[in-house]
Amino acid sequence: MRNIVVRAYKPEDFIDIVDSSEPMVENREEQWGYAFRHAQIGHNETFEVDGKVAAVGGFIELWPGTAEVWLKLSEDFKHSSAIVVMIRKRLDALIGEQGFDRVQALCKRNWTGGRRFLEWLGMSYEGTLRKMGPHGEDQTLYARVR
Repeated sequence: MRNIVVRAYKPEDFIDIVDSSEPMVENREEQWGYAFRHAQIGHNETFEVDGKVAAVGGFIELWPGTAEVWLKLSEDFKHSSAIVVMIRKRLDALIGEQGFDRVQALCKRNWTGGRRFLEWLGMSYEGTLRKMGPHGEDQTLYARVR
């Protein structure tokens, strides 16, 4: 049985995942910028499996009752049912503990795997945001409302 640990997020955890899943990252400075911004705002966690970073994610409370969630999953663990179920449990707990009425997430429009994962987390597609991504790509908005 695998040992899954949820611990405090560190920027280097994000970089570990980028290095494992996107070995040809062109803009290293941009990736570190993302990693540090996540560390500075919101509540963020790292999911480890047997001592290896499997996923990082968290939320930013936009205003009372509403949060935006983010997740970066390691290529090595994207098909691991144990880590995927743990992420779903953490999201459910987050909604209950924080009392959020709305939790939303953005996903690249053409990333069908990410969109399916958001639906599995109980989120519904709400629309496409044109040129919303950091490089002008379209994003889809998903939300879970209680």
